[in-house]
Amino acid sequence: MARLNSSDLSKTVEIDLESTDQAGAARARSARNQIGPLLQELILRLDAEGQATQKAHFKRIQHHLDDAADDWELTHPIIELSTCVAMGFRFSSDATPLINRILEKTEVLVSELEGTAPTQH
Repeated sequence: MARLNSSDLSKTVEIDLESTDQAGAARARSARNQIGPLLQELILRLDAEGQATQKAHFKRIQHHLDDAADDWELTHPIIELSTCVAMGFRFSSDATPLINRILEKTEVLVSELEGTAPTQH
């Protein structure tokens, strides 16, 4: 029978927390890489169309996405992206495919996060 001392347990806990933090950071990077360019393209499209309110909404989301460092911080831009439909925004035929693609990518991200309890420090 193997015996564990308290230092062995603390090392295990540190490793588990570290791997969780790394996974959250990787998801945040992945979300930025996948959704960020689409958001930027949408913002440019909305600007060209003179849709200042919608542009401001998506710029705010872009800022929150850029600042997200882990799973917990990703929840804010995900929620904001989900509200664009509820806010009643109407999009041009050029912007609609971008919105749809962003929402598809967001759904994939949400699926990855399901079951992952956000960690707060």
